[in-house]
Amino acid sequence: MSSLSVDGYIDWKNFVSLYVRAKNDQCSKEPRRLFNLIDFMMCDKDAGGSIDEDEILDILYRRYGRDVMDKLSDKLAKMFGREIDYGEYLELVGDNLNGGGRIKPLLDSVGWKPETNRIPRQRSRSIP
Repeated sequence: MSSLSVDGYIDWKNFVSLYVRAKNDQCSKEPRRLFNLIDFMMCDKDAGGSIDEDEILDILYRRYGRDVMDKLSDKLAKMFGREIDYGEYLELVGDNLNGGGRIKPLLDSVGWKPETNRIPRQRSRSIP
């Protein structure tokens, strides 16, 4: 069954479903680039095409948790100080589940592993 409607658009219910599946995907079978784009757009509060340090840290906190962010706060502070665009964001976080990108060595330095920090799968909920 296709997620596209007859007019070629994705409806809200399927959009949310795609995002949640990509967020919870542990096997890299879902479109991770879509997840990264949505994450970036949700944190780009002024819709200016770039995110600042606080917005970047918000994304990283939600992805990797408080413990990791506490351990990396000093190192992350040195990486930022300016706004970054979507391309730079992808260079930072990578486009895969394991962190990829420039953040991967930092995650490795604190022992973060995706298989030990999985986001619990949520039950599907119907969307009004």
